Amino acid sequence: MKKIILRDVTMENLFDVIKLKTEDKEFVLFEKWVASNVFSLAQAKVQPEWVTKAIYDGVQLIGFTMFGLDTEHDRYELCRIMIDYKYQGKGFGTAAVKEVINEMVRTLPYCTEIFLSVIPNNKAAIHVYTKAGFKKTGEIIKGFVDEDVYCYKV
Repeated sequence: MKKIILRDVTMENLFDVIKLKTEDKEFVLFEKWVASNVFSLAQAKVQPEWVTKAIYDGVQLIGFTMFGLDTEHDRYELCRIMIDYKYQGKGFGTAAVKEVINEMVRTLPYCTEIFLSVIPNNKAAIHVYTKAGFKKTGEIIKGFVDEDVYCYKV
């Protein structure tokens, strides 16, 4: 059974969080599907409305997430979530998304909807998000790559 726990990123786990990757490849600032954790941590430092958390299964570090208030769209967003490649395909993604939803509802005032965006050909992520209850809105966010927007209604 999965025991997903969200913990703060601290000096004790910082380097381990930074070393997490979605693929068994060299470190890059922007991975195929998501920004690197080091980029997200830097962004959260200069944009304090974003919360970063390390994702654990019990005592084992397995991933990273960033969520908070998207000030551009004035809505709560699950901005980043990644599971290290060693733990993918084992049910951790859905369990982690559900725990992040619980954390957002518990800690963010008036959080009744949670949005996220995903690259349309990232089938694995779309499977995880829809399994967790997110629904496609029809909105498209323009960026490096156009991304479909999904919403979870609390």
